[in-house]
Amino acid sequence: MRPIDAALRLAHDQYGVIRTRQARELGVSCSVIDRLVRQGHWKRVHHGVSIIKARLPPEAGTPAGLPRLLLPRLTAALLAVGPTAVIAGTSAARLWGLQGLPRWRWDDPVHVIVPPRHASRTTRGVVQHTWETAPDETTIHHGLEVTTPGRTLRDTVLQADRPCAVSLIDSALNQGLVEVVDLERLAAANRSRRGSRRTRSWWRQADSRAQSTFETRVRLVCTDGGLPPDELQHSFFTPDGVFAGRVDMYWRARRLAVECDGREPHGRPEVLADDRRRQNRLTLVRPRIQLIRLTWDDLRYPDYILDCVRSAPVLRDDHGK
Repeated sequence: MRPIDAALRLAHDQYGVIRTRQARELGVSCSVIDRLVRQGHWKRVHHGVSIIKARLPPEAGTPAGLPRLLLPRLTAALLAVGPTAVIAGTSAARLWGLQGLPRWRWDDPVHVIVPPRHASRTTRGVVQHTWETAPDETTIHHGLEVTTPGRTLRDTVLQADRPCAVSLIDSALNQGLVEVVDLERLAAANRSRRGSRRTRSWWRQADSRAQSTFETRVRLVCTDGGLPPDELQHSFFTPDGVFAGRVDMYWRARRLAVECDGREPHGRPEVLADDRRRQNRLTLVRPRIQLIRLTWDDLRYPDYILDCVRSAPVLRDDHGK
């Protein structure tokens, strides 16, 4: 096999990323590497680390829920820092597919944990932490060394605001990456860390039924306003017991259902059409149910959200359930 073909095969196995040292060990000369960089076939992203554009994973080959270039970006950071680095913090949260963080961008810094003795060399675009980590707090996910979901939450919650932190915990619970019984232990493990007092109550506010960060944020607004929903992901049935529909939040005494139409997935035309059909079925089966649809922009006006809930009168019976 030609040296360049061996290098391309290795890059394919590393999400389109290769170290200059790896290519040299396979027999690719420095002059060939420099020529490929000049021609734009290879792109240097860190000192001694390049992305080979022709070997980047296709959209169809990217794990569901992850941005297409996330894995190459994280791989490049690990190769640049060295074999002792572990993906951590918000970068680990993205690798686990947790919802709640802002939309990912290529130039977002990559967070890693390294042993203190290896943290002296600065790598542009990579934030190196020397947090103490137990052996059972790291694992392999999508082929990359990363902190476990529980440890990822511990680190990320301390760096986030409350809506983001609770969203991440909700997402981990909903996906089965952690269990409710784990939360008290995870919160206690952060006891001596900066920010632990500020964030301790957030762990108790999580709910595994939330299916999006939008739902989490609306729930927090309502709870803070003294109007917490009675149910999340509440199902309705016909008198014959046939499933009629499900809503994101439900207040029994008010017969009020709330649907959170965020940017995704409700924003897609085909999903909007399905939402409308579902709403019509629900209205036919439960005509006395009041249904309110909220959008992401409504989060800018928490008083409006509370007014929507508060304006629904409290009824004496609960036949709407």
